[in-house]
Amino acid sequence: MNILTVNLLFSTLVFWIAAKLYLLPRLRELKPQAVLLPILLLHSFRHLGLMFLEPGATYAGIPAPFAYPAAFGDLLAALLALAAIPAVAMNWKGARVLVWIFSVEGTLDLGTAIALAAIYDAHVFMGPAYWIPAFWVPALLVTHYITFMVLLKYWKALGGPQAREPLMVLLFSVAVFVMWFWMARRGLRPSVGIFLLIILLAAALAVHRFVPHLRE
Repeated sequence: MNILTVNLLFSTLVFWIAAKLYLLPRLRELKPQAVLLPILLLHSFRHLGLMFLEPGATYAGIPAPFAYPAAFGDLLAALLALAAIPAVAMNWKGARVLVWIFSVEGTLDLGTAIALAAIYDAHVFMGPAYWIPAFWVPALLVTHYITFMVLLKYWKALGGPQAREPLMVLLFSVAVFVMWFWMARRGLRPSVGIFLLIILLAAALAVHRFVPHLRE
């Protein structure tokens, strides 16, 4: 086990302890918006993952099979977080769907990046970007956990046919992530991915609007 892995695990433990002490006991009494908006704002900074593609932020030779998916996966998570902020703040009908998509994609991105970093020994090339997996990723992991807690337990617990909403969103989120991952692996332009993402989000909101069992 390398030192970066120790840092990642230790930092995750510290963030989880902080959440357990100061936030998790209060989730029942807090409004979902009060919990989720700071988390979404935090994840909007995930554009910083593009640092993996910047020569001054990493050492020469960082494995491309790790760097591109990690960088563009973080960018996608940042865009999804930004898209969810106004929906959550104004309590739109599609807000919960957007938060589900963001959190599933963001978690898949982190898990994939950690796995690829281990497979390709990316820790050797981190350089100044070392702080991302050592400090930033643990904070993101714990806040994703909190987000899922809110979605599953404290944001209008769903019953009956509405309980299918998480499954629909999970499938859609996986599709978005796979598309973005495929593009990143092939070095396609991010602008193309952003355009496709807008189309997919519009489709998700349209489904949520017009399919009866997904309405609030």
